[in-house]
Amino acid sequence: MVDTAAPKRSSLCSYAVEREERRGERVRVACVFGSTSNAMNIAVLTRRALISPTNLLLTALAVADLVTMLFYVPSTTSTCDLDLDRSKTKTRRRPG
Repeated sequence: MVDTAAPKRSSLCSYAVEREERRGERVRVACVFGSTSNAMNIAVLTRRALISPTNLLLTALAVADLVTMLFYVPSTTSTCDLDLDRSKTKTRRRPG
């Protein structure tokens, strides 16, 4: 008789699975925080009194970072959800 039940996971493997499950949440929180911070930087650095070459470069950097985060959230959300669906449907078999 072949046992097709999944073997017990080691604590390291369990940690890796739990960490992967929480990755999407952490990325979304970081992107929301970063987008908010970049939007505030853009609002402050584009004031007439603060226009200088250095602040123009900082504004361009904030805009680029904001655009990157806005494109990163949907791709991460769909990727994390797909990865979780795949990991839940996988079954392991013992050799033999």
